[in-house]
Parts: sequence; C-alpha cells; structure tokens
Amino acid sequence: MRTQSVRRLVSLLGTVALLTAGPAWAQEDGKTFALVQINQQALFFNQMNEGAQAAADAAGVELVIFNANNDPAAQNSAIETYIQQGVDGLAVVAIDVNGIMPAVEQAAAAGIPVVAIDAILPGEGPHQAQVGVDNAAAGAELGQVSSTGLRLTVAPKSALSARSTPSSRTSAWRDSLVFWRVSRASPWLTP
Repeated sequence: MRTQSVRRLVSLLGTVALLTAGPAWAQEDGKTFALVQINQQALFFNQMNEGAQAAADAAGVELVIFNANNDPAAQNSAIETYIQQGVDGLAVVAIDVNGIMPAVEQAAAAGIPVVAIDAILPGEGPHQAQVGVDNAAAGAELGQVSSTGLRLTVAPKSALSARSTPSSRTSAWRDSLVFWRVSRASPWLTP
C-alpha cells in the first residue's frame, strides 16, 4: 500500500512540476502536454499515467501519453514529434538517460519545458525539474527486508543498465545487505 502511494505521489508531483515549470499559461485551456513513458506493462508506469492524467484534468489541459514499449529510439522519435507538434511541455521517463539528452536539448531549444520523472537526467539541465523517489533509501529498505529471510525475486540489472534509478537502488541494497551481515560474494549481487 505504501509503495502505491509513493508511486502515485511521484506521478502527481511530476505532472504538477511540468504544469508549473513554465509561466501561468500552463493552466490555461487549450494547452497540450506530453508524457513520454517507458512502457505500459509495469504497474508503476500505469499508476504514473493515472496520476498524470488526474493532474492534467484538474488543470484543464490536454495530456497525451506515449508508450515507448521499452525502446529508447522510440522515446527520442516521440520527443522530436512532440517538438514539431508544438506541445507546451514534456514529462519524460527516460529509458536511456544519456541517449535521450539530444532530444531533451532540442525541446529546450524550442522553448518547451521538460521535466524528468524517476530516471535522473545528467547534468544541470536543460530540463526544468527532476521528480523521483529516494532510490538509495528504497534500496536500503529492500536490504532490510531481504535480511529478514524473506525470499525475493531480483530482476536482472542488465535490462535497465542505461537508467540511473536501478543502479542507485541496487548499490544501496547491496550496502544494506553488507550491513546486515549478508555476504557480498553471492553471485546475484554482482554489479
């Protein structure tokens, strides 16, 4: 239950940040904002979509959501398309935080505010804001749960290696396990 609340809060905050990243015109009718999503298979991303749509409805603006189906090139193409369409703002949940930067820079150069959600984009900008969870704290909490002897399924990190989010969470989890006297030599704890 707590995790769902955090996920919805992240999505709501991301959309609110996007809607307020620019001047007061963000709340005017006729504005269109885009959410460029990783996929729509994971519950987290679906809850993010729901929160973003609720915030857009409350602000009286249109929200379009793009599902990249785990394809970084599709995210870049979507951003470029939204730039051509002249959307009023972009929220991006990056698959590849480095690979998406040229498209983010193009959006900023076109005067379109960009808010990064969950994955941390490199550098100080050109994105207007970053909204996410404290992944180090989440990893440490997972480590504490792991130390109780519960069996957990651990997803392969290689599938998400381009994202900063899983690596910081994994590092904190590994450190927490060491704290709880679990051996670092386990093969499933390799970087």
